[in-house]
Amino acid sequence: MPGDAPGVIATREDPPLPLARLRGRGQLNELRQADLRFTPYEAAKFLKQTTGLKLPAEDVAALASRTEGWITGLQMAAVSMPGQDAERIASFIQTFTGSNRYILDYLVEEVLAGLSESVHSFLLQTSILDRLTGPLCDAVLTDHEGRVTKDEKPASSAVRPSSASVLEYLDRANLFIVPLDEQREWYRYHRLFAELLHRQLQEQVGEGGIALLHRRASAWYKEHGFTEAAIDHALSAAEFERAVDLIEGAAEATLMRSEIATFLNWVEELPDDLVRARPRLCVFHAGALLLSGHPLDVVESRLQDAMEGDPAGQVAGEAATFRALMATLTGDARHSTELSQQALKLLPEESPWRGIVADNLGMAYVLSGDIDAAARTFEEAARIGQRAGDVFSAVAALCNVAGLCVARGQLRRASAIYQRALELSTDQQGQQLPIAGKLYWDWVNCHENGMTSRQPRAISHKVSNSPGYTGTWEPWWAISRWRASSRRRGMEMVPGAWSTRRSRSPTRPMSPKWTISW
Repeated sequence: MPGDAPGVIATREDPPLPLARLRGRGQLNELRQADLRFTPYEAAKFLKQTTGLKLPAEDVAALASRTEGWITGLQMAAVSMPGQDAERIASFIQTFTGSNRYILDYLVEEVLAGLSESVHSFLLQTSILDRLTGPLCDAVLTDHEGRVTKDEKPASSAVRPSSASVLEYLDRANLFIVPLDEQREWYRYHRLFAELLHRQLQEQVGEGGIALLHRRASAWYKEHGFTEAAIDHALSAAEFERAVDLIEGAAEATLMRSEIATFLNWVEELPDDLVRARPRLCVFHAGALLLSGHPLDVVESRLQDAMEGDPAGQVAGEAATFRALMATLTGDARHSTELSQQALKLLPEESPWRGIVADNLGMAYVLSGDIDAAARTFEEAARIGQRAGDVFSAVAALCNVAGLCVARGQLRRASAIYQRALELSTDQQGQQLPIAGKLYWDWVNCHENGMTSRQPRAISHKVSNSPGYTGTWEPWWAISRWRASSRRRGMEMVPGAWSTRRSRSPTRPMSPKWTISW
């Protein structure tokens, strides 16, 4: 072949060529997995050509997400599509997994059949992991033999290769593994592939073997400081004693990051007797229930559990904090003020909950009509929250300050404060914490009141529908704006009944309801 002649190679795995050198010289054009993945638009067009159906956009998006744009997966879905009935099709798409018979046959015949026993065993055992890295996989694999059986005894004495080298092999072979970073240290399996592997694992080792793998993963994650993953795997292994220790230790920091739904999901998986035996966990659970819109009697019941198990009063300050918030929600400014002041006396100076107490005290001033005092208190609450690393209360307080600015017509200042709150609600990796959803909700309202920035409207829907978001703090901002403006117009705002309705999504509870009296 002439030296300047172009060549085209189609292959599942990297060919034995000096690819790095060719890439460095600009002599190589590559089309890899990400380039071949169908977009939702392309998936819709393909499915229409294949099935003759024009599926709703949400169904196409769901199927594209399930298959991750994999053309063969879309083809198998099209072959399996149940006729013309829209409801049946929607149900099929939601339940389309790696256990679909066509997907299963393809992956078994085209992928798994050509693998060595050791690689196949590696795939099965690591299928319990959402993310994979060499040391984690080493920890999960049983002993040093690389196999788990129903009696949890190794079935081979062969020495297995390091997990890092297996991951590198899978990556080079393009075996349904997706790198998660540029250094290729972390990976994940394609969702449909992982589902097939997990099904096979369950058939081979049973629930006991799977629990063993989860226990090993939990221990590794705990040792390396990945607390959330350690909790998830402990719960998956039904290791509730380990899980409750981890959850209690992580509770305060999790709530301070506004990850309320995450915390509630953890607690809901624990046996209730374990929760009630931990006063500190009970009081944090009560706070999370309150902030996610649960009925006040449910919150109070959990606070009672905390107090009954805490004769020394070690959580009395936190309990007073949440009871003060409850008083605010019922419109009792005097009682809210008393409880807030009580909480400030009981809480240590370094307690991150002092920011939330100060913010609530500001809201009590709003309810009593002292707007100037409320503004000063909100600003102090924001400072306390920032000093304590409490993103939740700092952002909440800043948004309350901005809400008062909007009510006073100070829209430019309000916009600047929201921008400051946005910076606080963004972590070091550039990811926005759940409290950002509420920030954007309020910021959009300000936009509708005359702000010119289009940023909030463009992304508020995305953030407010993100996992972990809770919109329960809407009444606090609503009180600020309406109370400040209503006094000028002769209106009165009256707190209404707490709604016990819940949204369909477990991460999006309904907010308390408030009524405006004219």
